[in-house]
Amino acid sequence: MPKFFNAVLFIPLFALALAAPVRVHAEDVNLNSHPETTTVALSRYSIGPGLGVVGATSGDMADISKQLLSLSLVQSIRFQENWDLGIDAEFWTPRDNYGLTMSASYLFGNAAFRPFIGAGAGIRSLDYKGEPMGDGLGVEGLVQAGLYLDVLDNMQLRVRVPYRVIANSHGDQAVGLDISLLFSSSQRKTKVRKLTY
Repeated sequence: MPKFFNAVLFIPLFALALAAPVRVHAEDVNLNSHPETTTVALSRYSIGPGLGVVGATSGDMADISKQLLSLSLVQSIRFQENWDLGIDAEFWTPRDNYGLTMSASYLFGNAAFRPFIGAGAGIRSLDYKGEPMGDGLGVEGLVQAGLYLDVLDNMQLRVRVPYRVIANSHGDQAVGLDISLLFSSSQRKTKVRKLTY
């Protein structure tokens, strides 16, 4: 009988020992202050609206307007931790000015505030009054600088300053400032602690 009672006591004690936590600490951790944390991308694609202003710096674009309002649909694809592919479909007003550009940007750091620089190319159509359609059409090259700011887990703010050179018959060049609000299906990136056993 004593052996029986010893066995009965041993089984729950063994089960408790298995259930007891191994020395793995991941609670009460400020992930931003620990070098052993790493950043993991969860959603690479985001999309959202943009609003900005464009000003002519060279060519005849000032004949349309010295400053144009820019409305855009922005797509962002984070194809590597520090690289971002941007696709911007834009409409400039006054008049009917359309454009589509694709750019690649390098992002610095891995915090919620990430500056970037980049370059890209696309096509732009500017509406010059009294001219046949196509005279204001040309290939566009651009360089840009800006920043991404994490607002919420699934929301980012993009602020950028692009400089554009448009290879049309007017030799247009322009500088702009635009702000975009991008939404993703889930958190684009998060910090997780590397567990040590």
